[in-house]
Amino acid sequence: MAEKGMPMHFVSCRTRLRRAVVATCGAAALLAPCAIAGSGAAAAEPNPPEGGPSREGAVITLTTAKVGAPGNPSVGILPFKDAIYESCADAPQSSTECLTVGGVSYPYEIGKLEVTVAQWVAFLNTVDPEGRNRLHLYDDTESSSAWPKYGQINLSARAGNGRHYSVAFPE
Repeated sequence: MAEKGMPMHFVSCRTRLRRAVVATCGAAALLAPCAIAGSGAAAAEPNPPEGGPSREGAVITLTTAKVGAPGNPSVGILPFKDAIYESCADAPQSSTECLTVGGVSYPYEIGKLEVTVAQWVAFLNTVDPEGRNRLHLYDDTESSSAWPKYGQINLSARAGNGRHYSVAFPE
């Protein structure tokens, strides 16, 4: 693990991952098994434009912060409500189910900044160079055609290996 505030370099592996891991832990969970600690600025280094994609894939650098309060208690939340409850038993009756969140039994690190669209595209092109989406890390609703003006990533079946995913809107 890196020291507090020290950037970590991640090189994505081409292993089978579950969509639930992404939903639960985000990109850091996918990249963590291949983590190589080091220094540098947060950036995505996409495959070279000329020639083919590199054997190693894109290098994505994330600066992390240590979260070190193992055993902290979880809380109850109601989706889309601006309130936190000591437990779900304390939450008012609602049409949406109360969720228990926040309790973690181990120390971990989390990215200090959000993963950019360019970093996520570099990651997708590395773990899925053929653009087949076998890991279900991409959804058509992310495209600019499905969500004009807000869809951030396009998938092109005709692109070359390692270039199937592209930034549609970077914001």
